[in-house]
Amino acid sequence: MKIALYFDDKSFNKKDFRNPEIGNPGIGGTPFCFLMLAKYYTELYQKDKILFYHEADNKQNIFSDSYKVITVAPKKIVEQCIIDKIDFLVITHSRYIQCASLLESSHVQCIVWVHNFLTYDYLLLLRRNKSATRIVFVGKEQYDRYIDDPIIKKSVCIMNMYNTECYEYTRTDPNTRIVTYTGAIVPGKGFHYLAKYWKKNLKKVPEAELYVMGTGALYNNKVKLGRFGIAEEKYEKQFMKYLLDDKGEIISSVHFLGLVGSEKINYFQKTRLGIINPTARTEICPISVLEMASCEIPVVSRNKNGMPDVIINGETGILIENSSDFCSAVVKLLLDDELNVCYGKAAKSFVQKQFNPQIIAEKWHNLFVDTKNKLYPPYQRPTCNYKNNYKYLRLLNRNLRKIPYLNWLPSIALIECKIKSILVFLAK
Repeated sequence: MKIALYFDDKSFNKKDFRNPEIGNPGIGGTPFCFLMLAKYYTELYQKDKILFYHEADNKQNIFSDSYKVITVAPKKIVEQCIIDKIDFLVITHSRYIQCASLLESSHVQCIVWVHNFLTYDYLLLLRRNKSATRIVFVGKEQYDRYIDDPIIKKSVCIMNMYNTECYEYTRTDPNTRIVTYTGAIVPGKGFHYLAKYWKKNLKKVPEAELYVMGTGALYNNKVKLGRFGIAEEKYEKQFMKYLLDDKGEIISSVHFLGLVGSEKINYFQKTRLGIINPTARTEICPISVLEMASCEIPVVSRNKNGMPDVIINGETGILIENSSDFCSAVVKLLLDDELNVCYGKAAKSFVQKQFNPQIIAEKWHNLFVDTKNKLYPPYQRPTCNYKNNYKYLRLLNRNLRKIPYLNWLPSIALIECKIKSILVFLAK
């Protein structure tokens, strides 16, 4: 089989992509997953040499020599696939949509890798188009969101992978009072939630410090940042009011580090507690949680969306149900030394077992082989978290749709998408 991955690097410049196994080099989680898949799939299945398509040709990014790298503009993807006689093109759903008509007419088979929630138009298109041969969801909670939709027939769940074997992935000082947030500083990643309650945490643990890794320009380097250069101007004003002293300066316990690459491990080694998107909005299978867990850092987030896939509540971290739980969870893991260490060790063990690159790469290989042999993936029934995103309703609707006169019922996901699209239209 000949497989190509389309890597979107238009926003990155002078990045070293050669060693993703030592950590995210300061890019988004989705492109990092492409680098990891390319590395481990190439290592384990050399006979199936991967072609690595990418867009930017003047950004001075450095790629690995273990796979063939080809610069391809988005409008030329189909043409290049035909030239290289590609069996399967692995592509994000957003890039697929841009080239959908060309891909459909040329019969290029795509493995569409979905790292976010689908909009109404995306869901209908991926469900309908034959060139979207398989849909790969990156979390079981994400997969379960579509169990009552026809798209599930050609869908599979394959978790993101993460390497925990580097010796650096160990906390050297678990007794600090350092809280570390990592993620884009945008509304969907929930930093405002942490900012709002930070001073309340300080009242309980005055020596606590907050390190913030990320920027509002992670996904868009052309965005206009606010006064402090942290986030888009309007959003920055929203959360900075919680982190300023009487003189309008950032309080001494808060440290904004900006965009941090693999050197983040130096900070993780002395981090007591991780905070990843405490609202859980937009989260499917966040790499940032796996990064921290690999360093034996327990993480606090919300019990929603994809967070239950990466955090076992009360075992590897804490998943909160509401705002009143947030401060108590943070303070608990800051002050309880024994519990903190116990959660941290369990978190690393969990990632080693469930997100092991060798195991995940094998699942991708099986997917390619089965798809080549025209074998559809089996349905994976939900087994837990039935309240998450009204999963019990999706199960009920799936069973109702099996009744001949009720098979016209729309999926819950489709209804949600339609409502959101109407709300967005009305808000314009």
